Amino acid sequence: GCSVILVAFNGNLAGTVAIADEIKPTAKAAVSVLHDMGIDVWMVTGDHVTTATAIAEQIGLSESHVMAGVLPKHKADKVIELQEAGGVVAMVGDGIN
Repeated sequence: GCSVILVAFNGNLAGTVAIADEIKPTAKAAVSVLHDMGIDVWMVTGDHVTTATAIAEQIGLSESHVMAGVLPKHKADKVIELQEAGGVVAMVGDGIN
């Protein structure tokens, strides 16, 4: 998944630029180890759902465990939702990219 930026010059489209986060080489193995330990892994991100699900697929995370488009000020609310569903929650920031 990548984000596309449109570049304009004098009001006219001059080109496009595609950018993407590089996934850390250890991310997929880390998610796998957590799964093996019985830990339910979620991704809560501000990224667009298309980008987030592409990253999730690359690291072995189910699309059903992706919360995308979440603003930083709303991430704590997502943690509370997971807790209210019966989960014990630990949060790690930017551990994938």
